[in-house]
Amino acid sequence: MTEISVPYGRMGFRPEGGTEYDLEITSTRLGLETVVPYRGGTLGLNLVIQAAPLPDGNKGPRFYTNEIDLPSSTFASRDAAMLDGFRISHDYEETGDDTFPALLYVTETASHDSVDRLDLSLNHLGGGRYRVRASGKTEFFAAFEIDTVVTLELITLRHDYGRVEPEVEEALDRFVDRSAVDVGWELEFKEPDRYRLDARFRHT
Repeated sequence: MTEISVPYGRMGFRPEGGTEYDLEITSTRLGLETVVPYRGGTLGLNLVIQAAPLPDGNKGPRFYTNEIDLPSSTFASRDAAMLDGFRISHDYEETGDDTFPALLYVTETASHDSVDRLDLSLNHLGGGRYRVRASGKTEFFAAFEIDTVVTLELITLRHDYGRVEPEVEEALDRFVDRSAVDVGWELEFKEPDRYRLDARFRHT
């Protein structure tokens, strides 16, 4: 697959009844996350894509997901290529599911709008870098189209009660080969202390 030539790619964006914009993407982040044992059978996809400011100086749109569940087949490679070929299509009008965890921040309304229709695909380019394509519409009819490259950085696992527990380490081993990551417990909150287990891919 041919890699796009610009550093971060582009986001096309049009708010309801508004001007269509072609914006540079200024930052991206891709990670995976779960809570053990509550959701320990899968990982959730966390993707953040921030576009440049609008021509009037207002903050640009930001597309993000909040732990889209991945199918178990995703983890077959157990390395940074695990998301290769991942695709998801969501249409609220067909499913009636208003809990789908994808949103778009829209400056014009200062709101985080649910994405009612989404087509999203990830294709591995090597070294944990992914070509990401996404298009869709929000609940208030803002439209967007994204073409960018994002690096898979991190897998984060937490125990239900924030404790350091062997079952969290065991869950990590189901998803990734430890030779591909650097693993360590981090203190996330104090009083009471709550910890998370971070597995950072070594290409980052």
